[in-house]
Amino acid sequence: MLSLMKLSESKRGQRVRIQDIGVAPCYHLRIQELGLRPGAEATVVQQSRLIGAVLGLGGARVAINRASTRHIEVEQIVNHSTGISEGVTQQNAAPSPSLVAATAQG
Repeated sequence: MLSLMKLSESKRGQRVRIQDIGVAPCYHLRIQELGLRPGAEATVVQQSRLIGAVLGLGGARVAINRASTRHIEVEQIVNHSTGISEGVTQQNAAPSPSLVAATAQG
């Protein structure tokens, strides 16, 4: 089951996969020209509540304004062997609930 969130809710360092782009039709082509398409994977390089987000995408950095980040749905890419989001360091990442449950039982 996919756990979707808005790009505006993502955290710096998270790896995400774009699922849906719900921006106005007049911006859709430009967003796609920047490489933001469903299925594309990116790293959140910077996230600001006031300005927007900067994504690392295919060797480039793409800045997206705050209003647009609220209309882009993403899923977090998680390394299933560790339960930690790819791109997030071990020091600042919380393990997934399933990993915590497995550790508590074993």
